[in-house]
Amino acid sequence: MFKKIFFFVLLYFILNFSFSQKRILNKEELKNAKEFTSLKIALKNSDKVNKLNLKNKALLNFPMEILELPYLQELNLNNNRIKKIPENIDRLKNLKNLFLRNNRLKTLPEEISELKFLNELDISKNNFEIIPEIIFNCKQLQILDISKNKIDSISEKISKLQKLEILNIYDNKINSVHANFSNLKSLKKINISNNLLEDLEFGENLESLEEINLGNNKLTSFSEKIGSLKNLEFLYCEKNQISKLPISIKNLKKLKHFKLSNNKIFDIPKEIGHLKNLQYLYINKNELENLPKEITNITFLKYLDASSNKLSSLPLNMKNMKNLQFLNIKKNNFSEFPISVCDIENLKSLNMGNNKIKILPSEIGKMKNLEELNIKSNEIAQIPADIILLKKMQKFSLHENKIKELPYEIVLLENLKRLNLRDNLIKKMPFDVKMLTKLKQLVLTNNPISQKKINELKLELPKTKIFY
Repeated sequence: MFKKIFFFVLLYFILNFSFSQKRILNKEELKNAKEFTSLKIALKNSDKVNKLNLKNKALLNFPMEILELPYLQELNLNNNRIKKIPENIDRLKNLKNLFLRNNRLKTLPEEISELKFLNELDISKNNFEIIPEIIFNCKQLQILDISKNKIDSISEKISKLQKLEILNIYDNKINSVHANFSNLKSLKKINISNNLLEDLEFGENLESLEEINLGNNKLTSFSEKIGSLKNLEFLYCEKNQISKLPISIKNLKKLKHFKLSNNKIFDIPKEIGHLKNLQYLYINKNELENLPKEITNITFLKYLDASSNKLSSLPLNMKNMKNLQFLNIKKNNFSEFPISVCDIENLKSLNMGNNKIKILPSEIGKMKNLEELNIKSNEIAQIPADIILLKKMQKFSLHENKIKELPYEIVLLENLKRLNLRDNLIKKMPFDVKMLTKLKQLVLTNNPISQKKINELKLELPKTKIFY
């Protein structure tokens, strides 16, 4: 009786051990599994190898011994010189992740579709001219990276990958998309930047889509259907030829990051005010002459870059933008300092460089949380005494103006670390400049200040690096 019980207990442990070795690890388990980096050592422990990393080994061929690792679930062959994947790759029946980045592949074997657990495939930076058809039969794929190849189109067959969550196809030569991705209902992220796209349609069923990167293409407009992507949080469209935005953008209620830099946009529709959750907005390097007053309704906005446009004024109700911390409006057509900016109570960084401003208003003292102020390359001759109220100021850029004298109050900016006064008309610094104990850098290059004054400054500010 005892022998019979012992036999069944032993059989249980043997079967349990065998099962544990064959069990497909979940994502977190595989991430934490031991990684072998030597094929020789891996072959000696073949029943324990779940992860094998042979990247950067200068391999010319796929090591056939890898096929002797029956429980392998992740194989990394990145950064080698492999030209061909063997047809019997399907012997690795448990393979989940296959990384083949930066090799010399042009094709994939048909048998790769027999890898029924394959979740992630990276064939980026190879020599593919088309997306290998066999990939469309890898129905379990969740992540596909085919970036940095020579691919010129996307087949409609990609819609067969209904479990696909992340698609990277950037840095190719794509000029046409024959798929509208509408069947990719699991798709969360697509990066198709750095291609040759002139237009792109997205289907209306992409409810899971959170991020789209279309940067650096040749797009001239958005489809109105963009508004159907109601869970979209990140939309990157910089470096295109887009001239206007569709009204349907008002439906992108969850959008947090919107990048439209370096386009040909001449007007922002008032509907942008509906993007209540937007935090980062890049509209720099366009053709904008004004901003709609509705932009001040985006109360969660933290970062606004509207530099390199043709702006000469800002909306009046900037005070509504209570979370705005960074505002860049350099390289515009401002001839007067926009007073409404002074009402943004939590602003930390303001860049108004390269405009035509002549007077810095006393209201500037209202920005009590300001840490960085850049008003370089304007026509300012005088700094108001109210500057004393900017107690948190750390970096003050005043270079390339017409300043002859600084107010005494500037020495009371106790947190000031960098002060740039290059290319002005300054002959001396204010009395008690030694009170700027945290000043690390003072730039006085190209000012009519004497060597004697410079020597005095060196004594008063021994810890400050002075450029003259």
